Amino acid sequence: MLNWKYRNEDHFEAYWYLLHNWAPRFRSAYSPGRSEYTANMQWKTIKYSICYRVDSLKHGFWECPMVNKIWLASVDLLKEMTGRPNIAQGILWTWKEVLLGFPQTKRYLPKELRARLVLWHSTIIFLIWSRRRWAIKDIQLDTLTGSPNFLEPLWATDLKSDLRKNVSRIFERYKVDGKLDAFRREWTSETNLWVVKGISLSFSASFDELDLQFEVPLELVMD
Repeated sequence: MLNWKYRNEDHFEAYWYLLHNWAPRFRSAYSPGRSEYTANMQWKTIKYSICYRVDSLKHGFWECPMVNKIWLASVDLLKEMTGRPNIAQGILWTWKEVLLGFPQTKRYLPKELRARLVLWHSTIIFLIWSRRRWAIKDIQLDTLTGSPNFLEPLWATDLKSDLRKNVSRIFERYKVDGKLDAFRREWTSETNLWVVKGISLSFSASFDELDLQFEVPLELVMD
């Protein structure tokens, strides 16, 4: 799963750190009785300002209500990528499934659609990873809470932009290898989001217009 041949370097880094439990957490430095930096500065894990729960990888990539909503809202994108309008019914929403890339869902998908599930999962993990890293860099001394910025609507734009970039990169690899027919079979069947025309890849208007609704009912089953 980690060594999927089409996972780019940025996605690989994000997923490697997550799988190995090394992804950075929200932590703040403090010194007893002093607010300024000292050589004896101590570090402690702090709470999310979104939900005021102590940060952890499980919480940051899954349990936080904002992150839950991103996963659930992004299912609409997966439906379009796979041409499976009922795919949500086959997703087991647990931390183990999220961490391992939804292996149970992958089992029942046709072989030519499985790579799209992997890319969808990898793109969301990278989105969360990127937002967390930006926010962690902004943590100041004595900060009590911190959180990535998922509140603005640009998360969906960034997700689709990263997906577009990676589908294009995968297409170029197939083209260089002289396997455009394989790309059509494995990446364009049952989806209207992109199409191969001659030796070029085009993204449809439906891709640009796809609206990933953020405010959705929170109906996830947590383990």
